[in-house]
Amino acid sequence: MGAKMEKIALIGAGKVGKTLALAFQRAGFNPSIFVRQLSAQYRIFSQENNLRVDVLDNMDKDADLYLICVSDKNIPEVAASLAAQHLQKNAIIAHTAGGQSLEKLTNLWENSGVFYPLQTFSEGRKVDFQQLPFCINGANQTVIDSLCDLAKSIGNGVNVRVISEEERAKLHVGAVFVNNFTNYLFAVAQQFCQQESIDFNLLLPLMQETVDKVKDNPLNISQLQTGAAARGDLNTIAKHSELLQKYPQWANLYQFLTEQILAFYQK
Repeated sequence: MGAKMEKIALIGAGKVGKTLALAFQRAGFNPSIFVRQLSAQYRIFSQENNLRVDVLDNMDKDADLYLICVSDKNIPEVAASLAAQHLQKNAIIAHTAGGQSLEKLTNLWENSGVFYPLQTFSEGRKVDFQQLPFCINGANQTVIDSLCDLAKSIGNGVNVRVISEEERAKLHVGAVFVNNFTNYLFAVAQQFCQQESIDFNLLLPLMQETVDKVKDNPLNISQLQTGAAARGDLNTIAKHSELLQKYPQWANLYQFLTEQILAFYQK
């Protein structure tokens, strides 16, 4: 059974911190956000959502959970700062990063954990927590149970998973492929269309159908591949390459990805 968790202190008011704070608030918890320096933006967010946002110097010492929601490179510094303060002994210190190890916390605090919401967070975008997977780990079973209970309280219990460090690291690599890399390709396509005076919006239904097909056939994604490279249509590939000649960087990207697809499907 997890420890009782009502008072939550989130460190960092970025997209992850603000989104989680509001989710905790809706679920009946008492969250506060603490930042290095208050800004007008943070004050407005606080007033609009009736949620406390304060500076780290005023951070409560009696919270049940201290959730670090900062960039990966700043996690060790924030964790060390928290561990040096006189927090209640049973408090949990956890971070939300997919690519950072639990060890960064266990070396500093006995009750440490990872509370990783596997999703991309953006300003102004609502997150459907019923669809969002939570990947949980902890230094001991009490921490794991507590973080799992917390995730279930704001999401769908079916999507709450306890996973190892190795599994989470591999999931994070997968997340880079399906989100970061695909978004970059969308951006390249948009810039190409803009350069060539083509309406990029005409591609939006195709983008949506691509994602919908994957959702409908998650076990057979490789069989969904279409296009010139999958068919081995070298004439079309040559035409595309010619159109990209004046954009060397994009031409190289097109060539690399085409060669990868050809190698995969033309065995």
